[in-house]
Amino acid sequence: MFLNPRYGVVGLFAIPFCFFSEVIPPFLEFIGYLVIGLGLYTKVLTPQMILYFFLVTWVYSAVHSFVGLAMEHFVVGSKLKYHHFFFKLFVSLFENIFYRQINLIYKITGVFKSFTKKREWGEMKRRGFK
Repeated sequence: MFLNPRYGVVGLFAIPFCFFSEVIPPFLEFIGYLVIGLGLYTKVLTPQMILYFFLVTWVYSAVHSFVGLAMEHFVVGSKLKYHHFFFKLFVSLFENIFYRQINLIYKITGVFKSFTKKREWGEMKRRGFK
């Protein structure tokens, strides 16, 4: 189906989009972590450079989350209580520290499982209503 015109829009656009946006990016992010570690080991990167890079990505992620929450609040008109809104803002500050790395592990294991496991539902016992 991948880039096959016989499958129409799904084969030409949807499947390649999913591949290039869901399958490849986790591996690129993991390679980025390896390159940062290798750069530290070979002393090509200094800890100060990595700290600056981390701060820039952290601020970018925080601004991205803040804008998303503000758009949800003002455009969609979400009815969040203020303490929930500020809690979401607070949690979005720490998204890059642990959540992103844990999510990366889940994504990579999911990609490997989807390509290596059998694609069947398995046996299901039928039960009636009780």
